[in-house]
Amino acid sequence: CETIKADPRCKNVKIIMLSAKSRDADREKALALGADDFITKPFVADELRVRLKVGERIIEQEKRLEFYANKDSLTGAWNRRMILNHLKEEWERSQRDKTELGVVLFDIDLFKNINDTYGHQVGDEALKVFSSIIQGNIRPYDKLGRYGGEEFLLVLPNINVEKTKQVAERCRIQVESVRIPIPQHTPLSFTTSAGITVCHAGDLPINELFIQCDKALYKAKEQG
Repeated sequence: CETIKADPRCKNVKIIMLSAKSRDADREKALALGADDFITKPFVADELRVRLKVGERIIEQEKRLEFYANKDSLTGAWNRRMILNHLKEEWERSQRDKTELGVVLFDIDLFKNINDTYGHQVGDEALKVFSSIIQGNIRPYDKLGRYGGEEFLLVLPNINVEKTKQVAERCRIQVESVRIPIPQHTPLSFTTSAGITVCHAGDLPINELFIQCDKALYKAKEQG
């Protein structure tokens, strides 16, 4: 029980201890060691099923709470806090394993115009579509997070400059080709700009990664 509870991979595991020991001291010890519930033998099958259902509901509730704590509720991307945590973890891994790390900073162009012209509901739809496109173009272990209002940060472990460019450009082209239907209006199209940088074995501090991405993003917007 202690071993399972100490393993981060088992954080959502609920333990029901089934034992012939029935003293209060045994129950207290089991719960102190990490058991979530304690049933003594002989047990009633219906009671066990009910307790399992309760445990299942608790797990689902914890997963929902974890989702809302770590994800952006609108787009499903990681929130700012979590994407910065992921960036730090991958930067440290890059240092440790002597690998490359790609970072892309996306910004939806003229996003304020979308909100001002069509309203925030359409703006929200654009953000959701944008996030869906990016997440459909990355590997399972890449991480996308909503960094600001219409800014998204993409963390790409173990990737070189050329492949990082290819990912960013593929996403940019797909975003540009999207048409979002709007009642009584022509379909909405929008574009995105991106700034990228790649470090090797953590040879750039994290704040420098941001600075270079931001400069590249500003240059992309400046050049249209």
